[in-house]
Amino acid sequence: MIKSAGYPFEGLDVSGLPRKVSLSGVTAMVKMAKAVRKARGLLRRFNPDVVVGTGAYVSVPVVLAAALARIPTIIHEQNALPGLANRLLGRFATAIAITYPETKNFFPKKNRVELTGNPVRENILAADGVSARKIFDLDPLDPVLFIFGGSRGARRLNDAAIGGIGKLLDLGIQVIHSTGEVDFERVKEAIGELADKRYLVLPYIDDMGCVYSAADLVVSRAGATTVAEITASGVASLLVPYPYATGKHQEKNARALIEAGATKVIADKDLTSERLVTEVSDLIKNKPELNRMAEAAKRLGRPDAAKKLAELVKRVATGRKR
Repeated sequence: MIKSAGYPFEGLDVSGLPRKVSLSGVTAMVKMAKAVRKARGLLRRFNPDVVVGTGAYVSVPVVLAAALARIPTIIHEQNALPGLANRLLGRFATAIAITYPETKNFFPKKNRVELTGNPVRENILAADGVSARKIFDLDPLDPVLFIFGGSRGARRLNDAAIGGIGKLLDLGIQVIHSTGEVDFERVKEAIGELADKRYLVLPYIDDMGCVYSAADLVVSRAGATTVAEITASGVASLLVPYPYATGKHQEKNARALIEAGATKVIADKDLTSERLVTEVSDLIKNKPELNRMAEAAKRLGRPDAAKKLAELVKRVATGRKR
């Protein structure tokens, strides 16, 4: 159920888009058709100048309804590999904003495609590494490793960290580990007395920009937002793409960084504590390589993505014929 925020609109009842013919797929399509009709009514009441969809099935009925009503539309694709919803909507959208240059090959009418990048929060861009290390009470000279699996955490990464943290600390590496709320107590219990000034374990971190700027190396999944933040921050990374992401889009996201020399990748099935320690150790010891990766990440980063996307929205909106 899609709920509106800040406006007296009723929700739209939709389900995931079917990928093959089935009873549940037919039900989803019937729901979608009803949602499109309802969305047209909502749009008549709101009368927007432009409608922006950011992917997933929840955006489909509103963007389709807008297209049918001749309201200008934009879709924004965060990943290197577009999802089913945006591939469908790309046939109707007035303009398509993408994060990776190669993504344009998945859409028709390529002249409507614009490379904007994926917007990141302002605090990602404003963080200062020296101040960040002081905030976390980190030694200014010793290397810092940041491990996290996204806002909800990643059990696979947490398990590898649990088994390898002792050796990482022995190597003189300072570690900040964001476990996710669900796994925090388990990780905290497993590491016991290892949690101290040099190994900071937290369930969640609000100011991600502060941690990125303090880190010499990031170990994480390869979701769209994570990759955008890593590159905007210009930090070297060791990525472990989530293997069950739709269309393996995290692997595609990581590939763009690999080709630029900005990251190393470990397949999820190959991630062990021993492999984690080896890869991290090799990178941390090789400062020139770490610096080259960070510089490559910075070149890929698009800190002006929010501005570019806003400019595109304005151009499309003001081009509407009333």
